[in-house]
Parts: sequence; structure tokens; C-alpha cells
Amino acid sequence: MMNEYGTLHESNGRYALRFVRSFHHNPEDVFLVITNPSSFAQWSPFATEEMDLRLGGRIAFDDGEGTTYEGSIIELEKPYVSLQEEDKGCRMIFTHTFNDDSWAVNTAVG
Repeated sequence: MMNEYGTLHESNGRYALRFVRSFHHNPEDVFLVITNPSSFAQWSPFATEEMDLRLGGRIAFDDGEGTTYEGSIIELEKPYVSLQEEDKGCRMIFTHTFNDDSWAVNTAVG
């Protein structure tokens, strides 16, 4: 399934929602924003409760309504794993994997 927000894939009973976004900033600057909890909070609708920036590190977000969403970092390399240089900035590729397809719509808009 594909829409303006992302592309949804199913594999081995899990779902993966892939986002591709372009920014008019260099990869290093975008990387600093998305990996700094106080900067990330200005960019994302979720408050960052924890961001342990290392492979296997825990990452947790609060939706502002009392629910905490947790994940772990499975890939991290400054800044070029998910940020690719383009002519006037960079392109971010982000993949969110989850088990329950009812999360797809809410995840796609986030």
C-alpha cells in the first residue's frame, strides 16, 4: 500500500512502513535534529522520553496522552545510513516496523 505519507510492506507477519522525505538542509544538520531529544521534540509530535543513541539502544516516545511507545535502534551511522545527500539538501529514508497492521494509519501520518 502506498500513499502520500509512506509505503507499507508486509513480510513474515510483520509490517514495515517506509518514509522518504527531502529536506533543504545538509545531512549533518538533519542528523543533529533527529538525534537530539530537545530538537527532536520541536520536529515530532511526540515527546522523547529516552534516546540511547547506540546500536541496541532504547528509544521511547510519549504521545502526550499517557501512552509510551518504545523501540530499539537497530542501525545507526552518523549521518549517512538514512540521510542521503541531494543537490539542495538531503533525503531521509526511515523505516518503522511493527506487528499489528492497525497501527499503519496512525504510524503513516506521524
